[in-house]
Amino acid sequence: MCINNYEKQARDSELKYLVCCYGDYEGAKMRDESLILTMEHTNAQGDPYCSRVLHDTRVDYDLRHPPKKFWDNLRPEGE
Repeated sequence: MCINNYEKQARDSELKYLVCCYGDYEGAKMRDESLILTMEHTNAQGDPYCSRVLHDTRVDYDLRHPPKKFWDNLRPEGE
């Protein structure tokens, strides 16, 4: 996960993505060629969270991110 304080200080967007996101993408790629990691929201962009979606293209190639409302309303069970 990106360190928010660092993210706010860094001016170079490529450096932000390298620090905050590159490890996630490489980790997915190393697990299996059919796995794809996508993110619509990232700490590197200034969002409060990273919306990571890891999907297997052998099962569903055109997987879509849940809408923002889904993430905003996501709570632990029983809450």
